[in-house]
Amino acid sequence: MLGKVSYVLMPVIVLLMLAVMKVQYLKGQANHLPEKDILAFLYLPASALIPFVITYLLAIYYKRQPASHMRYIIAGAVTLLGPSIGRINFGIENITTAIIFAFALSDISLVGLLVYELFNRKHYTPYVISLLICIFFHGLFAFFPYTNLWQTIAAKLVLIW
Repeated sequence: MLGKVSYVLMPVIVLLMLAVMKVQYLKGQANHLPEKDILAFLYLPASALIPFVITYLLAIYYKRQPASHMRYIIAGAVTLLGPSIGRINFGIENITTAIIFAFALSDISLVGLLVYELFNRKHYTPYVISLLICIFFHGLFAFFPYTNLWQTIAAKLVLIW
């Protein structure tokens, strides 16, 4: 039953996350920040949203294989750990360092789950795939937010809303 509810809940979550991105954009404009910086900063919620959606879709794809399904659901929750933890002030003053710290917590959590599954000779492949997805999107943070491609994508996303 909960799985079927997720077919409605997941699009709502995605729409809400896109709305949050729009609010971030509007706040940046209200604070007279450079457009390029505002659009670049929108990569942060996207770097959580996209892996979350991918792991959800993988969980749905593997819904008839409980071991994989469960692990993709867990990995999906872990993908949202970074943005959640990132809002806690750990005394890190540099924003880039704080972002990398939040990314690292998610990635380390997935590594921990992967090691646990390997150690217990369980089904670890979903954690490998999820970790690679997260590392890919987290790694893009180093250069992608200021590329023309991301700037165009982000500008179109905020125009939709």
